[in-house]
Amino acid sequence: MSSPYAKFLVDAIRNHTDWELSIVVPSQQRSWIGKAHFAGKELTAQYLYSALNCPMDDSSHGPFASPVSRYREDKNLQEWVLIDGTPASCTDIGVHHLYKDKPPVDLVLSGPNYGRNSTALYIMASGTLGGALEGALTGKRAIGLSYSFYTRDHDAKVLKIASELSLKLIKYLYNNWHPEAELYSINVPLKDSLGPDTKAIFAPILENRWGSVFTKVIESKRDLPEVSDIVDETVAHKTTFKWTPDFDSVHTSVKESVGLNDGKVVEQGNISVTPLKAVYKGVDSIEGEIDFQTNGQTEDKSVLLVTYDNNSYIFDPLIKAMERKLPKVPVVSTFPEKYHKLVHYGDYEGLNFDKIVSEPSYKVCSYIYRKALIRKHYLANTVKVYKTKHPESILATHVPLSYQLELDYAEFLDDALDEYLDLREELEENESSGCHKTYILKPSMSDKAQGIRIFRTIDELQAIFDSFEDEASDAEEEAEETNDTASDNRIIISQLRHFIVQEYVDKPLLLPQYNSRKLHIRTYIVANGDLEVYVFEKMLLLFANDPYVSPEKTEKDEDGVFILNGHLTNTCAQKTVITDEITDANTNVVELWSSKLTENQKQKVFGQVKEIVKELFKAALSVDRINFQPLSNAFEVFGIDFLVNENFECSLLEVNSYPDFKQTGDGLKQIIYQLFEGIVDRCISSFYFPDSKKKNPLMHKVLDTNTGSLG
Repeated sequence: MSSPYAKFLVDAIRNHTDWELSIVVPSQQRSWIGKAHFAGKELTAQYLYSALNCPMDDSSHGPFASPVSRYREDKNLQEWVLIDGTPASCTDIGVHHLYKDKPPVDLVLSGPNYGRNSTALYIMASGTLGGALEGALTGKRAIGLSYSFYTRDHDAKVLKIASELSLKLIKYLYNNWHPEAELYSINVPLKDSLGPDTKAIFAPILENRWGSVFTKVIESKRDLPEVSDIVDETVAHKTTFKWTPDFDSVHTSVKESVGLNDGKVVEQGNISVTPLKAVYKGVDSIEGEIDFQTNGQTEDKSVLLVTYDNNSYIFDPLIKAMERKLPKVPVVSTFPEKYHKLVHYGDYEGLNFDKIVSEPSYKVCSYIYRKALIRKHYLANTVKVYKTKHPESILATHVPLSYQLELDYAEFLDDALDEYLDLREELEENESSGCHKTYILKPSMSDKAQGIRIFRTIDELQAIFDSFEDEASDAEEEAEETNDTASDNRIIISQLRHFIVQEYVDKPLLLPQYNSRKLHIRTYIVANGDLEVYVFEKMLLLFANDPYVSPEKTEKDEDGVFILNGHLTNTCAQKTVITDEITDANTNVVELWSSKLTENQKQKVFGQVKEIVKELFKAALSVDRINFQPLSNAFEVFGIDFLVNENFECSLLEVNSYPDFKQTGDGLKQIIYQLFEGIVDRCISSFYFPDSKKKNPLMHKVLDTNTGSLG
C-alpha cells in the first residue's frame, strides 16, 4: 500500500456506490516498472484489514497468510490483498485467481498513483498503467488513475475532492465506454482549485523524449581497495551508474508543447483523460514486402481529401490544379484508412481537429484559431495595440480609426458612447456645426453587408439601433407566420453585442470610365504553415451598382436611416445586371491589372496592399497569439478587402475566412483556377515533397517567420 491516496478512493467507492470492491495491490513500492512480471518467481499473498473512513490512519490488522473471517465480515473494515509482485501481476492474480466466490470482474481500476502519469516519458514507464494494461489484455475494461501532486504535504480535503471527482469520471467512462478504447489513463491535479468546476478533457499523449536517466559515478583511485590478483580486481573494480532522471526536462517539454496534450491539460489545472489501446502503436502506412533492391525507398502514398460537393464553385479549380501540378497524387472524397500524408480540403466544420493537433501527416485548409483577424472587433483591437507599439507601421495610417461599441439593446447606446468620449464629442460637434464628418457602423460578426449603416450624429446612430429592434420584431413575427426565419439582411440586435464604428472614407476613388461608382479591392491572401504569407497578384475591383453620392446628398428612409445605394460595394448587395452587353459603365467586377488604371496607379495600390498585409499578420502574431495560432500542418486562404480613396491610398476594411470565390463571376473564373494552382505550389506540393521548391510568379511572399524574411 505505497500510495497515500488509495484509502481516500476506497472510501469514496464504498460510500457512494454499491460496487463489489476487491483490492489486490503490490506489497511494496513498484514505481517505474511498467507492465512487467517477475518471470520465474513464485508470488505470495497476504491479507490486511484497514478501517473505513479513516484515510489518514495507517494502522491495520495483519498481515495474515490467509483471509480472516471476522475481519472480512466487519462492515467497518476493508480487506486488502498484498502480493509481492508487480501491479501487472496483481491484476492477473486478482482477475483470475482470487475471489472466486464473487461475480466476474467488470472493471480493473489501477491506482491512484502517487504522481502524474502524463506524457510518453511517464506513461511508458508507469507501473500503474502497467496494471491497467494487464487488465485490458485479459479482456476487461481498465482505467489507470494518477494524481499529480505539487507538495508532499497531503491535504485531506483536496484528496477527498480528487477521489470523488475521480469516481464521478470513472462512472461516466464506464457507462459511456467508447468502442475503440481498451483502457483510459486519467490524471487528476491535486491543486487547491480542484472542485466541481474542474474540467475533464480528452487529450492525446504528449510524445516527448529525453536523454539518459543514469549518470556514471566517477570514483577516485584512492577510494579503490588494493588488489593482489586478477580475481580481486574483477570483484573490486566495477563501473557504477546512478539513477538520475531529468524530471525538469519533462515539465519543460510540456510548457513548450503546441496544441492539446495530456501534460498541458494537467498543468492548466484540469483532468486529462486519454483513451488507449493495449498495444504498442504501429505505423499503419508502412506495409507490404520489403524490397531490398530499392534500398528502402518506398512509394510516397500521399492523398488529397476533398469533402466539398462536386458542384461547389471551387471544386473544379482545385481538382484541375491537382491534375496539372501533382498528377500522381490521388484525390479522394472519403477519409482513407491508410495514408502517408494527407491534405484535407473542405468546410471548416468537416475538418478533423483532433488530427490537426496530434498528427503532423494531416494538413488542412484552415487554421483553428484566427479570430484576431476575421472578427471585426478582434481585428480592430489587434491593429490598435500593434500600432501603439509600432507607430511607424503602415497600419497606423492605412486602417480607419475604429471604436468598439458593446451593447445588447438600443436603449443602452448612451452608456456605450460614454466609453469613447472623443467619439461622442465628434458626433456632438457634427450636430452643432452642420455635420462635417461621417462614420460607418458595422456589426462585428455579420457578413453580406448585414447591418452596415452610416451616420453623423448621435440621433442618427440612435435611429439605426432603434430600426434594428423594429426589424427584429418584424422578422420574428414573419418567422412565426411562415414557420421559418426571415431571409433578408436585417439585423437582430439582441443576438449581437459587438459593433465597430469607423471614420467613413467619404472621398473614395471614383473612375469616370466606370461611371464614377465606388469600389473596393478584394485580395486573396494565402497563409501557409507557421507562417508564410503570400499575396495573390490577381486582385478584383468590385463596384457598387449605382454612382456614388456623398453622405451630405444621400437620402434617408422613413426611419431616418441613410439609404446606402451607391455606398455598398459588397457583391451580395448588388443587383444582377440584365443587359445584352457588359460594359465598363455597368460591370460589377474588373481584374486590377486589366483595369483602366495607369501602370503607376496599379503598382502604387499593389505595393500598399503587400505592405499592409505583411504588417497585419505581424500584428496578429505579436498581439493576440491566443486568437491567431498558425499551425505547421495547416494553411488558409483569406479574402481581404481594401478601400481606395481619391489619392490612391488604400485602407484595410476587413478580413474574411473562406471567402466567396464566386465574386469573379463566370467571366473571370480563370483567376480562381490560377489561385488554386498557386495554393498547390506553395502549400500542398511542399507538404507532400519537402524538398520541392516550386515557385509561382503570381504568389508574392510578403512574410516568412521561418526564415526571418519580412517581404
